[in-house]
Amino acid sequence: GQYFKDISQGPVFSSDLSYYFNKRHGVALKYSEFYTAGSAEYPLPDILSNIRIKFIGASYKARIMADNNRLETGFGVGFGYMSYRDRGWIESVPGTIKGSSLGNVLEAGLDYRIIKGLSAGLNLSLYTGTLSRIDRNGVTTNLEGENIESLSRVEGTIGLSYSF
Repeated sequence: GQYFKDISQGPVFSSDLSYYFNKRHGVALKYSEFYTAGSAEYPLPDILSNIRIKFIGASYKARIMADNNRLETGFGVGFGYMSYRDRGWIESVPGTIKGSSLGNVLEAGLDYRIIKGLSAGLNLSLYTGTLSRIDRNGVTTNLEGENIESLSRVEGTIGLSYSF
């Protein structure tokens, strides 16, 4: 329903610190923080969610420069730590649900050099991870089978990058 549509989109902050060994290959530290919120008023349970999902990890990066040295296509694959927090309420009982998981990221991007050292770019990332255990108000619950929660998402970003 509408609740699931609402929590599937929201703002994101993303930052990478990359080091290239040569013109094509490098490594990066990646940080991403996704926010979303939603509510639903079913007969039962009523739900209000304020969700934050973070990813921090390391990745391998590869890039290909166009002949004019202004256009760069980049790809990355990485792994790291994902954390989940939902502050809200279920059936009028307030609480915070927390969990964490190992996560993966695949990404592809396109950067255009505006001036030396400054580029504008588009990036598409796929994050994957699952929660098999959560903590709600100090009570830990193991999730099994179809109750395992996915932290997977597709993230599109537009931004500036600085290189030196």
